Amino acid sequence: MKLIFDLIAAIVVGAYGKVMHRVKTEMTAVYVSSVEHARRAFIGAFIAMLGVLLGVCGFLLVHVALYLYLPWSAERKSLTLLGLGLAYLVVAVAGIARLLSRSFWLKHSKAQDMLDSLAEKK
Repeated sequence: MKLIFDLIAAIVVGAYGKVMHRVKTEMTAVYVSSVEHARRAFIGAFIAMLGVLLGVCGFLLVHVALYLYLPWSAERKSLTLLGLGLAYLVVAVAGIARLLSRSFWLKHSKAQDMLDSLAEKK
């Protein structure tokens, strides 16, 4: 009886060891993938912040330069800069609205493709 019990225990432990190795392998792959995604998110956020900083600096320098070097009256310079500022505001709001839209994220995350493939399998 002990021999049968030991044999069954050895089979179960052997099979369990293989399953655990497979689970650990999959968990490691998912962890490494999540670290890569976190790295890419950090790089993206860093580049975005750097881009915003450089954009603000460029924005200020262009407007200061226009104000100082245009040979127009102060009123005309101010109206020109106001028009430029409003144009930038409209472009920025349109860009942000597009970036925050659901359709943009579904398209670029390939989630829409996944949803479409699930709908086709039904």
